[in-house]
Amino acid sequence: MFGIFLSPLIAATEFAVGSKLSITKEFANQFFDGVLTGQLAGDQAQLAQLYLRAPIPWGVITVGRQYLKSGPGYFSNLVLSDQIPLNAVYHQIEYEQFIGTQLVAYLGEGVNKQLFFHRLETEQIYPGLQVGVFESMIASEYIHPAYYIPFPYWPYYLTAKLLGLSSNYNDYEDKYLGLDFIYELKNNGQIYGELLVDEFPQRSRHNNPDKRAHLLGFFYPLSEQDQLRIEYSNVFNYVYQHRYRQNNYSYRGEMLGHWLGPDGDVIDLELERVLGPKNSLKMGLQQVRKGSGKMGEDYGSDHAEKKFLAELIRRELNLKSEFQHRLNADINLKAGLAYGMIEEYRPHRNYDIINLFFGLEIKI
Repeated sequence: MFGIFLSPLIAATEFAVGSKLSITKEFANQFFDGVLTGQLAGDQAQLAQLYLRAPIPWGVITVGRQYLKSGPGYFSNLVLSDQIPLNAVYHQIEYEQFIGTQLVAYLGEGVNKQLFFHRLETEQIYPGLQVGVFESMIASEYIHPAYYIPFPYWPYYLTAKLLGLSSNYNDYEDKYLGLDFIYELKNNGQIYGELLVDEFPQRSRHNNPDKRAHLLGFFYPLSEQDQLRIEYSNVFNYVYQHRYRQNNYSYRGEMLGHWLGPDGDVIDLELERVLGPKNSLKMGLQQVRKGSGKMGEDYGSDHAEKKFLAELIRRELNLKSEFQHRLNADINLKAGLAYGMIEEYRPHRNYDIINLFFGLEIKI
């Protein structure tokens, strides 16, 4: 049962202070536009974004380093989250009834590791309902040129079937499929969700474990100043993993999908209040449960050793607040305070964490 807990004994208190400075330059001419973003997080500086975007006869193409996400999730995303920038080619095209997107990102990591993703979205099924279907794939070593064909409606699973399920190409691929939706309520509220399936069996004799992830959210405007959001998501054990570790769904230590990784769930509750034309305040409550499954830990032949949250190793209850002040159209200030109560079971210990965060975003 998913319930809020309070640690009975607080053995220690840990403090952390974080900061992030982001400076963004936008530029444009008659042929293309682009974005350049530099970030300083603590003492670590990085080129967060540098990309060019241009219209082409069959849509819009974006090339370069950029943050990319997919899905309606607010606190989390299952298939593509913006936790780390990717070096990618991103293409979007509008059909009569659909919007198609696809990307190819080079991940490297000592091997020829690449991320392929495509999605079709439509609002034609039912009034107020937006539905998207998607596939994602990590491939390395042997990558067939057919996956680069710029048709977002051509399934990766079908390509693998045509190439042969016993080929080297299929051995070095980890494919995902899923869907997402947003249903708009009459008061501008939303019900939204995401579903992800990792390695859907391509043969009847395949005994793949139940590798799924789910997300369901609810957004409700209480008034012109106040809005409420509730979101629950989980990731079953062994999701985002492949028999060859180089094909795991991660990049430079960060998850490409849900930040939890395998074998965990999280529920978020957030209330946001607009305090004026320049100020806003967010107050949130989050509970996290983490099982013993982790990246790089394979499963046995019966797939019964570690089901979803069969062995709980960690629980968290986090209280969060964030104040945002917009000085002007180009400068945005943020300050946040979070208090977390942690309970771990191997070995058993309780402790709390206090995090203070400052952020400054500047456009030049």
